[in-house]
Amino acid sequence: MYSATVWTDPKLYASHFHAAIGLDAFFHSFQQRAKGDRVIVPTEVDQAFLESREPEFEPIRNLAMGHRLEQIRAADEEIASRSARLIDAERQLEMKRAKAAGHSSCRISYKITQARRRREALVQGVEQFEVGRMFPGSFVPIVTMQDARMVVRPMRYQCRPAHVERRMENMLESPHHARKDRLQGRWQQEFGHTHGVIAVESFFEAV
Repeated sequence: MYSATVWTDPKLYASHFHAAIGLDAFFHSFQQRAKGDRVIVPTEVDQAFLESREPEFEPIRNLAMGHRLEQIRAADEEIASRSARLIDAERQLEMKRAKAAGHSSCRISYKITQARRRREALVQGVEQFEVGRMFPGSFVPIVTMQDARMVVRPMRYQCRPAHVERRMENMLESPHHARKDRLQGRWQQEFGHTHGVIAVESFFEAV
């Protein structure tokens, strides 16, 4: 599993690269997520828009807030559901004194604790949102060229070369990577034409 610590605040990219922020592209990604599509956005990217005050960011900010509230609601439902199961498990434990019932009670309690921590984190938000962790499948800000100008827009980490069919995407175990000296080989159709640049603070590879 590959992952990386990357810049997650679009405004940081815009300031550093003197680029425009592709608000339509971010709005589209957040809107597709709201409709139920599999669009994974790091919490830090959401937080960057939630912390913004610019009027032009409001439509994206509203979508980010809606997603955050939906996550909190889901956490509340999970806590309520697991709490009910915990009561049943403890009742069975009192009646049977079975080892399995004790293990079940411990597992449920652990899940409830996790959900409560997740809910608390969602309510409080992240304090530092300029840098965050990116995993395969995440949509994060990148810098690319559009109409002869630099633009910040979201793209997914785990893209495929143009010659790889879309149906093959789910069969790939990990993102494609290439050494700098190999970019003119397999990636010659993409490099310099259809790729973007991302600011990486650190890179991780699980071997």
